[in-house]
Amino acid sequence: MGAKLMKNQSSFMSESGFILPSVSLIIFILFIIFTTNIAIYKQDVVIADNHIKQIKIETLIQLALESYKAELKASDHFIDQYDFTISYGEVILLATENTQDETIIIDMRIRLSENHVYHTDFIISSLND
Repeated sequence: MGAKLMKNQSSFMSESGFILPSVSLIIFILFIIFTTNIAIYKQDVVIADNHIKQIKIETLIQLALESYKAELKASDHFIDQYDFTISYGEVILLATENTQDETIIIDMRIRLSENHVYHTDFIISSLND
């Protein structure tokens, strides 16, 4: 009678091993962990792609601005439009000289090779020496 009582008490065990509820729970937990890791990986890929684009944009801005300043210093007249191109993008720089404040207002249109377009504005001091 004691052996029969022990057999009825355990609903998770049978003579052949674990039965459906515990196996289903383990599989469900593993499935949740697996799908969560896939979702995290996808987010990491998106974040890395956005970070690379941001670095490209910042590089284009800095290179175009420094190139424009050098060109402006070398020129004897004000340059109101300047185009700058490198392998992964181009910048169209439109400049307006403000003689009262001795500043230059710069409007930049940045286009990456993936056809993403960005826009930014700068105000820099006039380069008159």
